[in-house]
Amino acid sequence: MNLITNASEAIGNDPGEILIKTAVQSLSAEELSVLSKDYSLEQGDYLVITVKDSGRGMDDKIRMRIFDPFFTTKTSGRGLGLAAVQGIVQAHRGAITLETALDKGSTFSVYLPYQPLRAFTPTVTTEKEILPSKATVLVVDDEVQVRQVFCGNADQHRL
Repeated sequence: MNLITNASEAIGNDPGEILIKTAVQSLSAEELSVLSKDYSLEQGDYLVITVKDSGRGMDDKIRMRIFDPFFTTKTSGRGLGLAAVQGIVQAHRGAITLETALDKGSTFSVYLPYQPLRAFTPTVTTEKEILPSKATVLVVDDEVQVRQVFCGNADQHRL
């Protein structure tokens, strides 16, 4: 979401385009070493999420600091967005890259280890296994419909 928000802000009020693309790509150890010099990634299949904008782009000075915590080019920004994105990607054993040039837009690519979906077999719980509970649940909400979902006729339980 942060990458898309940044892409939108890079375009500003001018006409522009944001392209979001996903793919699965098999990457060798050599290709991965180019993506991430700070830590090693395992070769294999990666989900690639690409966010490309036609915005202003960045010069080398900005590009070198873009993932630094608290760095921002916005007057009202806090500078945690891209640092947080990078942290989340790295925590999932992935990598993030940036291609950008002034007046040429920016392209962020996120690489996350890909695991194909496995067949899911739900476990069946019989009624014998469900134990009655004597717990009390307090539901507090200002929406009548929400209280009705949890409490039946919510107006009877209103304080």
